[in-house]
Amino acid sequence: MSNKVITFLVVLFAVTGLIIYVAKTTSVVKTDAPQAQEAAVTPAPAAADKPAETATGTETPAATPEPEKTETAKTDDTEHSADSVLGDDAPLSGDHEAVEAAKAEDTAEKKAPASLTPESFPALPATPTTGGSTVTGSAGGSSLLAPSAAMDIDMDNALAERSLGDVDAPVTVIEYASMTCPHCARFHNDILPVVKQRLIDTGKLRLIFRDYPLDTHALKAAMMARCTDRSRYFQLVEVIFKQQSSWIKGSDPLVGLKQLGALAGMEPAYIDTCVSNPQLQQFLLSGMQEGQQKYKIKATPTFVFNNGAEQMEGDKNPEDFDDIVEKLLKKKGK
Repeated sequence: MSNKVITFLVVLFAVTGLIIYVAKTTSVVKTDAPQAQEAAVTPAPAAADKPAETATGTETPAATPEPEKTETAKTDDTEHSADSVLGDDAPLSGDHEAVEAAKAEDTAEKKAPASLTPESFPALPATPTTGGSTVTGSAGGSSLLAPSAAMDIDMDNALAERSLGDVDAPVTVIEYASMTCPHCARFHNDILPVVKQRLIDTGKLRLIFRDYPLDTHALKAAMMARCTDRSRYFQLVEVIFKQQSSWIKGSDPLVGLKQLGALAGMEPAYIDTCVSNPQLQQFLLSGMQEGQQKYKIKATPTFVFNNGAEQMEGDKNPEDFDDIVEKLLKKKGK
């Protein structure tokens, strides 16, 4: 063969081999491309998940650590509040309901019922008596802040009748009132001063005050008032009624009563002794029972004129008293 033919064949084989090599290389590249593309795409969901968590902010657990801590703190507060009612072993799921129930019960205890009988009040323990009608003792024991004389209660003074006006007045009215009664407070604050000026100070009417406690707070207020000197009794009653909306709404009404009693010169220990005295409590409750049986008292305030000749109850005006007094004076020819 000639040299030209040999050279041609060599070049032909070389070109053919190059074409085959290029073809194989291109096939490999095309085959591997989807895998590489998948490898590039596969991490994408994981990368997308993280921005989603961050983007949602407080809506995801990872982005809401602070709100979670706040809610935990609130739950802890509820647990501490419920412990006093439920104890440490109480189920957490019932804490909120139990606390609300306890609050409702506590509120219900502070509301005065429509009426109470003497049997509704708990009996007080007997208090030692020293020297006739003077009673000594204290619910909290002897006081180191006041001398023992300050603990003595003059029972003759405490049980004496409380009245305004001339004992010989032609018309007598007995007022049955509760220290926690809003209408009673209105009468003493707004109506009584006018009635006193028109009828009591002019000698036409005598008013006798009888306690008709509708709840234990009213009973304690009545007892405290009677433990002050008779000369200051109606002044203290006036203060109790004027401040009724304040002391009765306190967490402990007795604390408010003691502040009012201090205005009449009574020490806290003395007031404790007074409101714990069974003889005084029984006296007031017996008067309440007498009013129920004798005059059919059902509400406060109730006013009984001349032993039942006339009777009215509820929120009244000075003119109502004028009318009844004039009517009774005419019957007596005065």
